[in-house]
Amino acid sequence: MTGGAKGIGQGIALALAKDGFDIMLHYRTSHNEAQNTIEEINKNGVRAVAFSADLTKRGDVENLMDETLNKFGRIDVLVNNAGILEQKPFDEITDSDWDSTINTNLTSVFLTTQICVKVIRSGGSIVNISSIGGQIGGAKAPHYAASKGAIITFTKSMARIYANRNIRVNAVSPGFISTDMLEHILKRQNKSTEEVSKDIPLNRIGLPSEIGDAVAYLVSSRASYVTGQILNVNGGLFL
Repeated sequence: MTGGAKGIGQGIALALAKDGFDIMLHYRTSHNEAQNTIEEINKNGVRAVAFSADLTKRGDVENLMDETLNKFGRIDVLVNNAGILEQKPFDEITDSDWDSTINTNLTSVFLTTQICVKVIRSGGSIVNISSIGGQIGGAKAPHYAASKGAIITFTKSMARIYANRNIRVNAVSPGFISTDMLEHILKRQNKSTEEVSKDIPLNRIGLPSEIGDAVAYLVSSRASYVTGQILNVNGGLFL
């Protein structure tokens, strides 16, 4: 899985480990966090390896897939979670901001998917992590919203293309989840989690483990007839 060192990615990795999956944990720069997550994964009696790569570079992605096959012998599941979020007024977004966000959040999904489908087993599963921003838009981060919205249509396209190989492709769309990223955003906006929670029907912020549980369901046999779907996990914020 990509972007698995911390936050939502860590929650997904631990959920899959509890279900018995060995994990190739991709990270970009968070080495210490990745190693801490590996230690937590190993407590579940499965194997886990951390691998650093720049997913916007085809060569790095090819190396990631090769290493996964070398370590584990097969690929059953791909989870595309790696991403960045930078909030800026629209008229302040630079070309560099746009390119960085689109490349990290969307191009990486294209590359990992295109390369992984060559080797993932028939009957395998791909889950892409989108965002509520990709469904309702983002006034404070339109470039992020654009990248996450594109992931939704990309997911549906891949589900159609690879159904003949029985490869299911779905997406999970989180709302507000308790992560360092959310804490940073709320701090910049001078808001508390209590204030944000008032707009959520379930009246609380979600947990990374709850995104992990959603992914674990989608890649399991319990979701064997589910493909091309967007599973919203947002406490009812987007109905």
